[in-house]
This record gives sequence, C-alpha cells and structure tokens, in this order.
Amino acid sequence: MSEAGAFRRRPYALSPGAPPLWRGLAALDAGDHEQALAVLDGVLQAPSNATEQDMAHYYLGVLSARDGDWSEARRHWNAACAAGLAMSRLVDNLGEVYHRLAEERLVDGDINGALGAATEALRHRPGDRRLAELVSHAHQRLAHEAASASQWPVALEHWEAADEVEGGSFRLAYNLALVYERAGLFLAAGEKWREALRRRPRRDDHPDAISDEQVAQLWRRAAEAYSHAGEYDEAVHVYRQAVKWNPDNVETRLALAEALLTNGQVQAAENELYRILKRDPDNVPALLRQGEVLAVSGGWWYGRTPVTCWKRVLELEPDNPTARQLLADFYQDQAEFQLSWGHDVRAVEMYQLALEYQPRSGPILAALGGCYLRMADEASARLYIEEALANAPADLGVYDEIIHAWLDVERPDRAWDVMEKAEAAIDVIPYEFYVTQAHHCIHTSSDLARPWLERAVEKAPPGEPVLAMIGEMAVSARALEIAQEYLERAVAAGQAAGQVYLMLGIVAVWRGDRGAADGHWNEAQRIARQEHDAELIERVQMARLFFSAPPGLGSLLMRLGSGPFGGPPFPGPGSFYDDDDDDDADDDFLWD
Repeated sequence: MSEAGAFRRRPYALSPGAPPLWRGLAALDAGDHEQALAVLDGVLQAPSNATEQDMAHYYLGVLSARDGDWSEARRHWNAACAAGLAMSRLVDNLGEVYHRLAEERLVDGDINGALGAATEALRHRPGDRRLAELVSHAHQRLAHEAASASQWPVALEHWEAADEVEGGSFRLAYNLALVYERAGLFLAAGEKWREALRRRPRRDDHPDAISDEQVAQLWRRAAEAYSHAGEYDEAVHVYRQAVKWNPDNVETRLALAEALLTNGQVQAAENELYRILKRDPDNVPALLRQGEVLAVSGGWWYGRTPVTCWKRVLELEPDNPTARQLLADFYQDQAEFQLSWGHDVRAVEMYQLALEYQPRSGPILAALGGCYLRMADEASARLYIEEALANAPADLGVYDEIIHAWLDVERPDRAWDVMEKAEAAIDVIPYEFYVTQAHHCIHTSSDLARPWLERAVEKAPPGEPVLAMIGEMAVSARALEIAQEYLERAVAAGQAAGQVYLMLGIVAVWRGDRGAADGHWNEAQRIARQEHDAELIERVQMARLFFSAPPGLGSLLMRLGSGPFGGPPFPGPGSFYDDDDDDDADDDFLWD
C-alpha cells in the first residue's frame, strides 16, 4: 500500500525496491510505452502473485490497443477476464474490441465471423443498441444466403434470432412471414404479416415505405394465412381490413366472400357478392360464386336463381368449364331428387339438361341409362350405357351406377357382364367395390350377394380383414345367415378376432340366443383387455346395454348413432375417394 500512495502524487517517485508491476504502470503513465511493455512482459514471465499477472495482462492489452493491434489486445484482455479480474473497464474494453473485430470481418465478407464477434461484444455490452443492430444484420445476411439456397430451416433460424435480438422491424416481420408460410406455419405467418403491417414506415420518403395498395395486399396475405390455419374468424376480420384499404379491388372482395362462406356466414357472403355485382354486373367469378351460394342457401333474391347466374356466365364466356360443370351438377342433383320420389320421367328430363352442359360425362350418361333401364326402355338404356363406358372406361363410379341399374331390374347376368368389362379396363379394383355390389343386392337375395362376396375375398390383398368386414356389413344389413358364415370364417382365419366376436354376439342375440351372445362378448372383452383395446371394450359394453334396454330405448340409441355399430373398425362399402393435394408454391421475393 505504501507504493500505491505514490500514484496520488505527480511526478511519481517509486522506491528502488518497488515491484515490477508498479514500475511498468509508472512507465505507462509517463508515456514510455516501450519501457512499460518490457517491464509488464517481464511480470508475465515471473509473476509474484496471480493479481500481478492479471493486471499485467490488462495493461498489456491497453498498450496493444493503443498501437491498433486489436487481436493482441483481445488476447490479453480475455486472459485477464478468464483469470477472474473484475473491472468494469475490462468488460467495456472487451466489448469494444469485439465490436471492432465484427465490423472488420463484416467488411471482409466473413459474415459468420462477424456474427460470432458481434455476439461476443453484445455479451459484454448487453444494452448497446448498435451492437444489437449489428448482430441482427449479420443474422439477416446469413438468412438471405440460406433462403437463396432454398435452405429454409436455416433461414428461419437466423431470422428468428435477428428478430429476438433487434426486437422486430418491418423487414424482419415481412421475411419471417414468408418463411413461416414456406414451413406451413400459417398461424405464425398470419401474426407476422400483421406485425409487418404495424411496423410499416409511415413516412413516404422512407426506403421501406409501401403504398396503400401494397398495404391491402399484405392484409390479404395475412387473411390467407389465417384461412390456411383454420382461423376463419380472424381471416374474415383481416379480409375486411384489406377491403378497407383497397375497396375497389374485386379479387379481395371475392376472397372476403369466400372466407365468409367458409366461416358459415352465408348471408354476409351473399351481401358481399351483391356489392361486387352491383359495381360489376358481369364479373364472372362473382357470378359463379353467387350461383353456388344461391344453390346452397335457397336465397334466390332479386329474381336470380343459380341457373340464371351460371347461364349468364356462359353468355359472357361460352366455354367456361366451371359454369358448365356447375350447371351439370345442379341438374344432376335435381334428377336424383326426382328419383328419390319415384319420378323417373322427370329425372330423365333433368339428366338430359345436365347432359347439355357435359355431353361426354360418363356419370351422367350412366345415370341416364339407368333411368331408361328402370323405365323398361332397354334400347335407349343400352345406347347411353355404351356411350358412358366409351367416355369413361376407367371410372369405377360409372361401372357402379350401371351394375346397380342391372341389379335393380333383376338382371344379374348383365351386371356381371359389366363387371367383367371393368376388370378388363382397370388394372386394380378395390375389393370393397365388390362388397358394395353385394350390399346393394343383399336384401333381395343372399344368392345374388354371395358371388360378389366371394369375388371380394378373392381380390382382397393379403392381410386385409375382408371376411371380418363382410361379416360386419352383413350384420348391419341384418343378413344373419351371411353374417354368421363370414364371421365364423374370419375367426378361423384369425382376422380381427375381438371385433368378430362382438358381431357374433349381436347375431346370436338377434337369433334369440342370449347365452351364446354373452359367451361371444366375454371372449371379445378378453381379447380387448389382452390387446389393450379400450374402444373395443366400450363397444362390447354398449352392445350389452343396447340389447338389454327396452325396445323403445334401443331404437332411440340406434337413431342417435349410439348403438353397437358406432365407429366401425373397417372401411364401409363404397367408400372410394381421391386425395387431390395441390401445393403450388409461390415464387415470393424476400425483403432484402
């Protein structure tokens, strides 16, 4: 402490026996940097204690910084910091040296190196706004590089890091919204589009300023993201904002109408479409959608019907495929309605109208042929049936319609002729298709159903529980003889034993043997517990309750869908569908 007192006086007068550290500090204060460097280096070579060594590192760092050797300064200050020297100036100096290093590396194009240095600088100066912007800038540069190489997960990681450090900006929110869309994170994308809109520059001379039309586009983009996320209330609200910013944009108003329909706000959608058509009476997309809305809602206001709207579209665009398809579908629906009331002649008229708009439609031609067949006009029927098969040789729905028609007029031989044509034209026919035909004729005759069922067994892929599925179908149709036969065959084949015993119990009850039923259900429960099948246990319990309830209650449960057939484990007959997944990626630009 006696030597420390010397530093309160100038010029310093150190005693001859002063420690080397003090002599080095005195030389530094006197401006003799060469002497200070030599003495402090000597201290590092032979320190008398750890504190002297730490202080020597610190002041050697100061000397290096004064000479512009930031790499050497960083080395000394890091050594002092690692040794535990606690000085506010040391922390501040490390922040400064890493800041300078980050800027140098950024100029040299070493973005990763700049990010590492800037991040280290920010650790020493956590409140420094300039450093936060530098870290964010580096992350954004790396994000753009990754996005340009289609490395979207890497881009997302860097943009999220930039957003967290900088606290958000218009550009960051914009780019994050884009990359969230790419990743399928639509709710997050919607939120980021809204954040971008909140953070957009308000001054026209700002480099990031956007026009009112662009604001409307971003509101629409946010609404589309919410729609993809299933947040339809939010989508409607945001579409309204887009309309507010650009009320003359018809596409945005149409998108709002779509969102309203999706959200179940049919009347509001009709009102929006009316506003569009009031401005532009011949707007084709609005006319198409208005016709669809009217067909669903029945709100045929202002003398317009769905047909009127779609025919107007054809006046404007005679070959519009959507209008033609909508008209054909509408008349098909009308024909099926007439058929449900037994009005075959009227149904034929509707199908003929549908055919005017889709003259080569296999389903319409097949349905028309079926109508003539049921009306005993076999000559006309054959013409339409042949034309249907010629136009749609690979459409299973067309074969299904024709086969049903022949079965309805008790001509199973003709039905099988059609089936053979289908097997010749289509490489793979699902075994469920044959079960569908059996189900169609099972109430008429078990003998008619059996050939179809056996063909289903023959066509089923290995491992498919086809026998069990047929048995359950027969149970639901109350075809007890067939049900018993195929369920027993399923047990022998080891197909879905738990479900099969459940169905065998139901068959036994309907045959008046409650004891046998309980035995089957006990076996089903045993298998369910063994396989930890909670759903099967619940179905068995429901079956016991259902068949123990008074007849009135049992009928009520059946009508409510709470009977033992709720939630069938097998696909129902005729459940054919296509999954049309159209992912058209937009080629969006990134805000650089």
